[in-house]
Amino acid sequence: ESFRQSVVPQAEKAIQTRLVLDEIAKVENIEVSEADMEVEYAKYAMAYQADVALIKNLLADKAENLKKEIAAQKAIDLIMAEAKEI
Repeated sequence: ESFRQSVVPQAEKAIQTRLVLDEIAKVENIEVSEADMEVEYAKYAMAYQADVALIKNLLADKAENLKKEIAAQKAIDLIMAEAKEI
């Protein structure tokens, strides 16, 4: 029970952050291109020392989730680019 109490706030914050990033991606019309997907597949292939074609095959049913992850990262990049030092 104490483990759950310690994890719930972190999980809630992660979900809220993701919802905000998803909304920023939507409002800013952030799109994920095939080139973006290819770069991500190549990163996975390098990390797991596997062939890109194998990675694509393994992630085929998770392509939409991968696109959302890339869009969220692009939203973070946009925020960072627009951030001003106070």
